Amino acid sequence: LVIPELNGKLIGSAQRVPTPTGSTTILTAVVDGVVTKEEINA
Repeated sequence: LVIPELNGKLIGSAQRVPTPTGSTTILTAVVDGVVTKEEINA
């Protein structure tokens, strides 16, 4: 693990896409309680 403190808190996935440069990433975060869109985007 790169950041042991995040073990079990983040789940990530990346896919190769047919572009010369770049990629897409899907990130799922497991949080305790309710989180607003504004808090995520802060």
